[in-house]
Amino acid sequence: MLIYDPALDPYHAAIRFLGILVLADTDSLELDALQILDLALLFPGVIMKATLPKEFSSLRKQASTKLNPFRPQPDSKSGINAIRAIQTTAASTLAAAGLLEIENLRKGFVTRTASELPVAIGIAVNNFLARDFVYRKAIVTAFKTVPLRGKDGLKHRTNLLDHRYDAL
Repeated sequence: MLIYDPALDPYHAAIRFLGILVLADTDSLELDALQILDLALLFPGVIMKATLPKEFSSLRKQASTKLNPFRPQPDSKSGINAIRAIQTTAASTLAAAGLLEIENLRKGFVTRTASELPVAIGIAVNNFLARDFVYRKAIVTAFKTVPLRGKDGLKHRTNLLDHRYDAL
């Protein structure tokens, strides 16, 4: 039996990345932050395990309603790293298509170019945004307020990426 998983599809990841940039009301995010946001949107368990500030406790309740018993959360670092490799491929694909700035991507930032999205990609991004917009917007808004690096940064709070060697 063949089962499709959007978390393992680099083209789906590309659409999610463009959608997250729209949800974040920005044209540029650090690649690590974008990857964490993507994982949080894909796997509600990430939000439930994260040690978010108290003002975001409602997100944990919302995430508990989104859990899917038929879709396991990646528990190990190797599972997360496999998905991160797919995310990196998605970002590189968008850069090769001229939708992200290549030089900024090399520096660890995902930055939209001024070029228009092709119609089919624009429709796919709009479809992504239409599904669960309020929930997704709340997650992106909450995570954007938490710094990425250092103790109590997004990397530390989610325990998805190593934070110990980050330059502060």
